[in-house]
Amino acid sequence: MGWAGAELLFDVIATAYERNSLIDTTNLPFENWTEVLGSERLTGAALDRLTAVWRESFESRASFSFSNP
Repeated sequence: MGWAGAELLFDVIATAYERNSLIDTTNLPFENWTEVLGSERLTGAALDRLTAVWRESFESRASFSFSNP
């Protein structure tokens, strides 16, 4: 993909995280994304943004279910 392509993909992910919803599909496990994005730091930041809303939703549901048996 190259560095410019990896930066562009990260920009798309980061912008969607801030403004919209994003659905991604891949046949690569997360641990192999470094091969695509080229650096562990960029991969970690992208995965953080992709999973942040899911984590917030999960934590919110878990909190609600524990407080309302």
